[in-house]
Amino acid sequence: MDATMAPNPEYTSSIGARSLDLLPLKTFPARPTTPTLFTGKPALFLDRDGVVVWNVTRSDGTVGSARSRDEVELLRTFPIFARAVHKAGYMLVIVTNQPDIARGDLDPYTFATMNEYLLSQVPEVDAIYTCPHDAAHNCSCRKPRPGLIRSAISDLNLRVSDSWMIGDRSSDIEAGAAIPLRSICLPSQTRGQLARRECKATVPHIQADDLGEVLKILTC
Repeated sequence: MDATMAPNPEYTSSIGARSLDLLPLKTFPARPTTPTLFTGKPALFLDRDGVVVWNVTRSDGTVGSARSRDEVELLRTFPIFARAVHKAGYMLVIVTNQPDIARGDLDPYTFATMNEYLLSQVPEVDAIYTCPHDAAHNCSCRKPRPGLIRSAISDLNLRVSDSWMIGDRSSDIEAGAAIPLRSICLPSQTRGQLARRECKATVPHIQADDLGEVLKILTC
C-alpha cells in the first residue's frame, strides 16, 4: 500500500481489508468519542454529498460523489452551521452511502483520507458512518435502510426523541423515518448547477432551502 494513501493513525476508522463485510464503516475525530460523552444528547444525522460537500460533475456530464481528496469541497455554509448546532447541544453524525467503494471506483484508503480532511476542516463533526456497499450486497446499512443511524445511536447512546435526519434524497428521509426521526429535506447541491429538489413525498418531512433555514427550524 502506498504510504500516502494510509489513514492517519490519529483518526479512528474501521476501514481496512474487511471493508466490504456487511457492516458500516465508522470514522471518529482525534478528540475523545465515547458513549459516556454523548449519553442523552440529541444528534443531527446528515447525508454527505450535496448537503455537507458539493456533488461532483464528471467529464461525461454525470453527477456523483467525490472520488479523491481534491474533489472534497465543503459547502461554504456548513462549518458555520456545524458550530451553531454544536453550541445548541446537538451531536453531528454524517451518514453516507458510498457504493463507489464496492464498485472499485474509490479506494478505501483514499476514502479514509477524505474523511480525515473533512474532520480536520469541521471539528464539530462527531462521527462519519459509511455504507461502502452496492445495492446488490443487500446490506442493512445502505439507505433507505436505517442501519447506519441505528448503529450510531447504539454506539453513542444518543437521544432519539430530539434527533433529526437532514438529507437531499428520499432515501435519506426514509432512513430517518424508520427510526423514527423527524426529517428535513434540502435541495441537492452540485457545483456549477442549479440546486435540485429530489425528496419525494413518500414520508412526512420538512422542506428547507438551505442550512441557514435548517438552523432556524432547529433553534426556534
